[in-house]
Amino acid sequence: LPYRFISSVDFKVFNRWGSIVYDEKNYQNDWRGKGINNINGQDVPEGTYFYVVELKEMNGLKTNLSGSLTIVR
Repeated sequence: LPYRFISSVDFKVFNRWGSIVYDEKNYQNDWRGKGINNINGQDVPEGTYFYVVELKEMNGLKTNLSGSLTIVR
């Protein structure tokens, strides 16, 4: 993608029931499959999850990207 001037990246991960398992503003590509709503940030269970990424460019434009990812341990 031709994004050169990104000011922030917001990243959310949802389970198959639509509940947010991870939500990070100013994401730094550092999610390691740990949940935010489970005890002590434990690993989320294996399975398919869905993500939404919102890219905010310096000029104010926003772009949303989404897709699925699979956790295999």
